[in-house]
Amino acid sequence: MNGALLSLLLAAPVQALEVTIEIDPVPLRAGQSLDLVVRVSGESRQRDDIKVLGLGVFTLLQTGGTSSSTQMSFGGGARSVSHNSVLRFRLRAPNQPGEHALGPVKVRAGNQTGQSAQVPVRVLGAGQTQQLSGRARGDLFIDFSVEPPQPYVGQQFTISSYVYSRVRLEGIADLDYPEAKGIWWEQLSNPSRAGSEVVVHAGRRFRRHKIGSIAGFAESSGPLLLSGGEAVVQVLQGDHLFAGLNNKTLSANPVAVEVLALPESISATQVGRYSVRHAYVPTQLNLGDVIELKVTVKGDGNIKSFALPELKAPPGLRAFSPKREVVMNEGTAQIGGVLTWTLPIQATLPGRHRIGGSLVRWFDPHSGKLRQAKVGPFEFEVIGKLAVLPEARPGAAAEPSQIRGPIGGFRSKRPSGSWLRHPLLALLLFFLVALAWWPRRESRAKPEEGTSLGALEEALEKVLGVPVRGLGRDELLRHAAAALGPQHSAELEGLLKALDAAAYGPSEQVAEGLKTELLHWLEQNR
Repeated sequence: MNGALLSLLLAAPVQALEVTIEIDPVPLRAGQSLDLVVRVSGESRQRDDIKVLGLGVFTLLQTGGTSSSTQMSFGGGARSVSHNSVLRFRLRAPNQPGEHALGPVKVRAGNQTGQSAQVPVRVLGAGQTQQLSGRARGDLFIDFSVEPPQPYVGQQFTISSYVYSRVRLEGIADLDYPEAKGIWWEQLSNPSRAGSEVVVHAGRRFRRHKIGSIAGFAESSGPLLLSGGEAVVQVLQGDHLFAGLNNKTLSANPVAVEVLALPESISATQVGRYSVRHAYVPTQLNLGDVIELKVTVKGDGNIKSFALPELKAPPGLRAFSPKREVVMNEGTAQIGGVLTWTLPIQATLPGRHRIGGSLVRWFDPHSGKLRQAKVGPFEFEVIGKLAVLPEARPGAAAEPSQIRGPIGGFRSKRPSGSWLRHPLLALLLFFLVALAWWPRRESRAKPEEGTSLGALEEALEKVLGVPVRGLGRDELLRHAAAALGPQHSAELEGLLKALDAAAYGPSEQVAEGLKTELLHWLEQNR
């Protein structure tokens, strides 16, 4: 029985052949011919016989020649012999585009057998873009891939750089991505030391190292050819005793990108996968309260440039300058983040108020559809009463008891004819008559006894040294520049403008406070 078992073991084939296949070109067009090279290495001296070619959907057109060689090596006092064969075949790709499997190829030589790995082959249709960088060039080359190959205008496409190596790769010294005009770039990752994995590329085993990726956003539609990509890599060369690092420059073929046009009325800044929401607004406010209208946009895309519509405040509400804050995502393959848009609003008049809503629109490139979200409307009631002067009777309309306008001028935005009701009109007419009859030197004299000057006019005259009644704003500021200097003249102009604006506002207390501040400033600059 032992003899029978030994005979079976001797008759059983030994898995000692190493079989690899190479394909050229890849990828290829539907119906295009390609070359298949089968490399066999083993100890048997007998002729290699292809048992299974593993064509699948591919068609055999021609069987090419065969070449062989023998290598002998000595180690540890023993001799080893390796016989290598190369078998060539001519194939035709199927007419159906897609990824099709080729192999495994099974080979027998004497009592030794072996088989190759199954290789996926990409077959392109007539309208698909062929990447030119996929062909293996020796034992070390660089390849740039793009995803998606047909992005929309404003949609992120990612270019990833890979180094394929059958030698020992130690590091990356420099990396330049392919470029083209009309693209805005954003760096994603650029590791100093590449990670790797074992892959089969064009029928050969390589160690693939991803050395970086970058995001691009095209500004216009049409075909793009990105060129100029290269990397400087460090490889280990030599034996164990005299090994050293050597820099090699690897250049890549161009990468083709077909940029698709956007629908009408959509701009490149409105492309991405977003969600939009707005914060809750209270239904009741107290007079003078400040609230914030907040809109939040979250998602993937060029979120820094995402455009939001303007919300206009109606009369009775005061809108301040809006604020934009963007927090970008970190460590992700897609550019994106959170955009927060805040608009402060102050209630200045009591009653019911409404801020109209607006639509926010964007284009989702993954679904190819327009999206929109409604922001607002915002409705609320302002509770409270405007301040009334102490001497005013209950129920009577509040009337100003003194002049609160600018010195020597009228408010620039008054309605037509309102100047006829200005309290200074009678006084102005009186001085015009006096100037017509009195000598010029009398016009520069101080007012007669019995003529009362307001506190603000007295303070201005003490500081400027000239009468201020009847002076226009420009004349007043010229005297201020001569008496106080340019810097203090500019400060006085700012205080007068603030008093002018507050004098016709809804709050009497604000105007009185600014007047007191102006008197204090004049007292300090006497």
